[in-house]
Amino acid sequence: MIHFNKFFIITSLLTFFPMLSMAQDKAAEPVRKLEQFVSSHPQEKVFLHFDKPFYAISDDIWFKVYLVNANNHLPRKDALVYVQLLEEDGNVVASRKVQVLDGGGFGDFELAALDLKEGTYVVRAYTSYMRNFDKSFFFHQQLKIVDHTREEVIVEAPSPTIAAQFFPEGGELVAGQVNHVGVKITTADGAGLNIAGTIVDEEGNELGR
Repeated sequence: MIHFNKFFIITSLLTFFPMLSMAQDKAAEPVRKLEQFVSSHPQEKVFLHFDKPFYAISDDIWFKVYLVNANNHLPRKDALVYVQLLEEDGNVVASRKVQVLDGGGFGDFELAALDLKEGTYVVRAYTSYMRNFDKSFFFHQQLKIVDHTREEVIVEAPSPTIAAQFFPEGGELVAGQVNHVGVKITTADGAGLNIAGTIVDEEGNELGR
């Protein structure tokens, strides 16, 4: 009886492990198919860098196009990027085809030739391949175009994001003692700023500059 039980257990295990392996293979099959699809259909990502944050109606909008593989961010060697200038209602007022080599290309919109009105416009960019997917994957950016011929034009430029770091001498502030504190002010991208400021207490009294 004992030998029979051992034979039954061994037989069950020999049957179970191949079945487990088959189940794992079946579970991994969708992952393999997804990886194969991504590898054979790489998603593209377009980004445009502009020379100014806003423009007058007689300006040229100069831009650089970047095109990379969205999976590994490696630059595309050779591709054509379509860049469009749209009104807020989606009407296309100008189009450009930019040849991208080694991930980069250049283009412009000559606004004086377009007879545009002051307002907010949208720049859209995509490749022919990206049209196979949802338009939300296209590059979109709003641009303000102003009429500089008016007597007064007010444009709200985006406020820069700054960061402040404080470095007390010795690593800590000591209450009741004279402390030397180094201050570092940088932009969001880490560039230093040359600015002045004051130190005030909770009642607004100036303590130092």
